[in-house]
Amino acid sequence: MPSLWKSTFVQVYPLAWTYMMYLLLNQVTGTSATVSVVLSGSMEPEIKKGDVLFAIAPNDLQVGDIVLYRLPHRPDIPIVHRITKLIGQDHFLTKGDANPIDDRGLYYPSFEYLPREQILAKVRGHIPWIGWPTLLVQDFRPLIIALLVAHSVYKSFYPSQDDHHNIPKGMMQWIKFLLRPPLS
Repeated sequence: MPSLWKSTFVQVYPLAWTYMMYLLLNQVTGTSATVSVVLSGSMEPEIKKGDVLFAIAPNDLQVGDIVLYRLPHRPDIPIVHRITKLIGQDHFLTKGDANPIDDRGLYYPSFEYLPREQILAKVRGHIPWIGWPTLLVQDFRPLIIALLVAHSVYKSFYPSQDDHHNIPKGMMQWIKFLLRPPLS
């Protein structure tokens, strides 16, 4: 049974570490949408599908800023578009660069214009293409989960001899393991 715990720990630990770094990044930038993958081509040619966006808290918004927002009637779909018009202090009109019309049709039935409260983040930069693995994982999520579970179960019951020699055994070994250069 100890090998099951070790195997599980080695597989879960990187996920926990990644999640902690994500939470830290959220605290530093002041928004929960610090890193986001673009799901459509509505912002082309500047931002393409599969690009990864880096964002900060949505302070001091102006015409021309690219923002990430959610709508109450579509909470599962974050939208990344450019502010094209300010309406008073707290409402905005947005539009995708590649779209022929503005987003008023998206806001309906919740709003006439986009309220400041719906804006999650202001985009500060992007890296092309590196979000494609995320898009592929979303498309094949059930298959990938099934394969990972099957692999974990298999490795728990049939571990190879080399699996347990690389597991750090103590605080100093874990620190060396975490601080070592990649691919070493």
